[in-house]
Amino acid sequence: MGLKVVLDTNAIIALLKGKYNVIELVNKAEHVSISVVSKLEFLAFEGLTEKDRNVFLKFCDRIHIYELNSNDEELMVLIIVIKKKYKLKLPDAIIAATAIIHDTILITEDKDFSKIQELKCTFL
Repeated sequence: MGLKVVLDTNAIIALLKGKYNVIELVNKAEHVSISVVSKLEFLAFEGLTEKDRNVFLKFCDRIHIYELNSNDEELMVLIIVIKKKYKLKLPDAIIAATAIIHDTILITEDKDFSKIQELKCTFL
């Protein structure tokens, strides 16, 4: 199977701004995804223009969005373990656990993710 990636919110912003290194990584990937948390963070950004919102929603139509399901016991347990063990904010723990559970590489600028031993990351 080819390269599978999850984009952190800051990687989504970098991609939509046209940053070459993110574009290159996404183009190499067979499977591109985000967490529903990143979708919410992006859409909740106060400075978001209508144009940026529309571009992002079109982007979302072309990728996979991992949902957060309370019936997914394995994911729920891993989120809690990661949050407590690495002292992360809940949204970051959800994104990290999602990437781990789905065996994907997290693309991010956030160096806090580097301390998570179980997580495969590519830093921008």
